[in-house]
Amino acid sequence: MDGKDVTVGTILILFIGIIVALAILPEIATQGGIMTTKSNVINETVDLSTAWTENGYNANTSETFTLANAPSGWKITGCPLTTFTFANASKYFTVTTDYSLAASTGVLTLVPTAEINRSGNTTYATYIHCRDGYLTDSGQRSVAGLILIFAALGLLGFTIYYVIRKYF
Repeated sequence: MDGKDVTVGTILILFIGIIVALAILPEIATQGGIMTTKSNVINETVDLSTAWTENGYNANTSETFTLANAPSGWKITGCPLTTFTFANASKYFTVTTDYSLAASTGVLTLVPTAEINRSGNTTYATYIHCRDGYLTDSGQRSVAGLILIFAALGLLGFTIYYVIRKYF
């Protein structure tokens, strides 16, 4: 024996390294995605039943609706809602004509138009918003994209170093 034989300790160290890699790399990738990509909300249901006046036909302009992913905290100024559309099953509504949206707060207000008055109770909002943890600076997002690569290289380097040191 020349000291280059595979031992139980070597197999155990490599096994632990692989388990650690499998445990942390997916979480690093998930968090990297949250930090670098905005989230799409498609067809969030907005129930307009509270907006109708007594005759059940005309929209009450004082009634507002807050979207589920309304910006709060730093997102009010740092990341307002974008690419907003508002529609029912048969028609897309027009901003300022049929509704108004405060993108920084996620508050939707109806405008009493013929289209809104005929819309029924269920409408859908589609938009893009920032999740908690999103990095608003493009430089930060570029660096965050490298975290997974460096973590994988570090774990690979650990394994290669340990094998080379032990066997060569």
